[in-house]
Order: sequence, then C-alpha cells, then structure tokens
Amino acid sequence: MTKSVSTSVTSIYPWNYALQLWHSRQQPTRPVIGMSWYNQPVSATQLREYLTCCGLDVVEAFRAAEWSGYFENQLPPLFPLVMSFPLHTQLLLSDHASQLAVWLRIVSCQVRVNQALSPQHSFDFSIHYYASDSEFPWVRILGYQLEQLVWECELAFSSSSKEVFPKEVVEQRQALFGQATQSVESSYNVGRWYLHTTQAKAFSQLVRDFHPAHLSNVMAKCLGYQRATVNAVWLLSAALSYLPLPRYPIQIQSYFPSPAYVDSVVELKATQGPQGHDFRIVSAMTPRLALGQLVALH
Repeated sequence: MTKSVSTSVTSIYPWNYALQLWHSRQQPTRPVIGMSWYNQPVSATQLREYLTCCGLDVVEAFRAAEWSGYFENQLPPLFPLVMSFPLHTQLLLSDHASQLAVWLRIVSCQVRVNQALSPQHSFDFSIHYYASDSEFPWVRILGYQLEQLVWECELAFSSSSKEVFPKEVVEQRQALFGQATQSVESSYNVGRWYLHTTQAKAFSQLVRDFHPAHLSNVMAKCLGYQRATVNAVWLLSAALSYLPLPRYPIQIQSYFPSPAYVDSVVELKATQGPQGHDFRIVSAMTPRLALGQLVALH
C-alpha cells in the first residue's frame, strides 16, 4: 500500500509524541509542532547539483578509497538534510513557531548516520520543532528507508548575528547521538577554498533557503551582519568533502559560533584520530567559523 504524502504543519498529538519516544534513545523534550513527508525519491539532478556545489568532484582520491564512503551506490551523509531542508524551513515560518524564526541562523548541526544511505530507496521524513525559554530553538529530523531509521539530525538556531557557541546546550542532548571518540593530536591543513557568491546562492536555491542574510548584502546588513552570509549546511558539506568518511555508523557534530561571509577564503584544519577527525574552519576575518567532529561509532 502506497503511503500518502503530508507536508502540512500540525500540532503534536499524544500518539505522535509516543511514536517519537519509541524511536528515541531517551525521553525527548515534548515537541511543539511537527510534520511528515513520505515516499520522497532521491533526485539524480538534485544530487548532481549538490555534489557540484559542495566540491565533491575534487576529491576523486578519497572517493576511490574503500573507506571513504563516496561510492556510486551511496549518498553523502548530509544529503537527506538537503532533501528535507524546505520542510524545516516551513516549520520555522509557521504560525506555531517563534515570530523571529525568519531571522534564525543555524548554530549547531548534529547528524548520525546509522548505515550507508541508498540512492535507490525513497525516504520517509519526520520533522519536529522544539522551543523553550531556556535554550535555543531546535529542529529534529528523522529519515527512514524501508521503514528503518537510517539517518537523524538536530539543528539548533539563534537569532544573534554575534558569535554564539551553543555547545553546552547541545551537549544536554548528546545521549541521543552517543559519545564521541577521543582523538589523537595530529593536526594538519586539509583544504582551502573560496566562498563564491554565485555558488552560495546556487546552494540556497538548491535547498530552497530564503534566509534574508543569504540573499543580499543589503538584507544581511539590516540584520547586523557585515555582508551576505553563507548557509552553514553548505559550509559543512564542503568541509566533509575533504575528509574521508570512517565506517558506518558515523556521527557528525558541528558548531557554528560565527557566520561565514561570501567572497572570503576559508581554511579547513583537522586533527586525525583512530575513529575519525576533529576539524575547524577558519578565515582571516573570523578566528572560528565552525568546529566539528566526524567519528565512527562503536
């Protein structure tokens, strides 16, 4: 029987909350609103545009390696977020969310991939929005293939244009994703690239991101930024294209204390460990644009 597609924003009813509790590793915070999206096939065109935007075509050596995870029959770990991005945007713009949601920027992205993601199977998405007075608003996205939970993501948001570091807030929910492996100190420079305005806008168009600060310098300055900023998911996706993936299941933890600006050069520095990498993205303008960790889970 074919499932129906639902993209309407609905209030959370007790049975929705019970279903989420069933799939969670601990009792979750009660969500405010949520939505579901069923039978979404992987678009070959969208995948090709994503690979082009994120520079994955420049890491052929990594892709050829057995342990990289970039095989023709597997999806990049952040691609389900690209597929579901318009849905969480719809949640933030709904009447149930904060009135300031349109100005929010991503300050944390936590992803867990339980197994290799297949481009041959459709995704079922379950998305919930959370908010309280004591912490950043956040969105949790669950991705299913063949009725198995294969992918999960949490995005935390802030309306501030200043440096924000929500690590302490995110660590309160760390058990949902498991503990990270301690890495070995072995720092090295990995990559350096230019955040071109055209590419930044191409990615925003790909994921249907209409944040004012990503669209123009004028709107960005009205929100307190120096000039137009780039989507944090694009910054993280480009960084991951330089790092070989460990074996699944994997966990990606990333924090974006400062916004990344278009038409600037950024550098990726990494520390290799036995199970993965610690990394940071820096530029001459901002000491720390992003900090993160890519590790294999036991």
